[in-house]
Amino acid sequence: MFPPHDDRVPPAPCPPTATLTPSPMLAGSRSRLAASFALPALLLAGGLVAFAPAPPRVESAGLQDRPVTAIVVRHAERATTHPTDPPLDSIGNVRAVALREALRDAGVSAVYVTQYRRTRETAAPLTEALGLEPREIRAGRDVEEHAAEIARTLLANHRGETVLVVGHSNTIGRIVRALGADAPAELEDHEYEHLYIVSADGESEARFVRARFGPPNPAPRETRLMR
Repeated sequence: MFPPHDDRVPPAPCPPTATLTPSPMLAGSRSRLAASFALPALLLAGGLVAFAPAPPRVESAGLQDRPVTAIVVRHAERATTHPTDPPLDSIGNVRAVALREALRDAGVSAVYVTQYRRTRETAAPLTEALGLEPREIRAGRDVEEHAAEIARTLLANHRGETVLVVGHSNTIGRIVRALGADAPAELEDHEYEHLYIVSADGESEARFVRARFGPPNPAPRETRLMR
């Protein structure tokens, strides 16, 4: 069993703000983003990224030719009250609400979580606001296979849709990679604010934006211990 501060999905069978702030890599990229993404009206104004209300979904015979838009985040900050399946802490609950406000009008039609409580609680404000039931894809021994399963599921079932995926520090980068974009395989333990937006069709190179949401990341654990 991992120590409580280690958020990675264990390598063993598992037991029975309203705006997005672009990361530095997005500086000066307004025109490129507008041209690259078929997101539900991704707007860039005043240096902030925000979602405008999505247009009504139109069913099309050519839907399988359209990409899926995946919004991939790590679960919010967790408490230390449970060694294996902790809930969110007070800051995590604030971040979960910020995620709802950021994505409320993004046209999200499905939400995927893992079997862990912290992923479901991160998605809860949004799923409750949209009347969606989160769908579970269990994370277990093989995180690469878990990421590949999520990518296969999104591409097979959600073409032309916008889907939220809530994962873990050692899965969300791999999910982005499985969809055909590039991202670090793992996040540091203190990193919670990252939000990855991927437009993927499973064939051509995926289009990828990295943004931030909610409160800033806390200081790294080593820094906090020195204060």
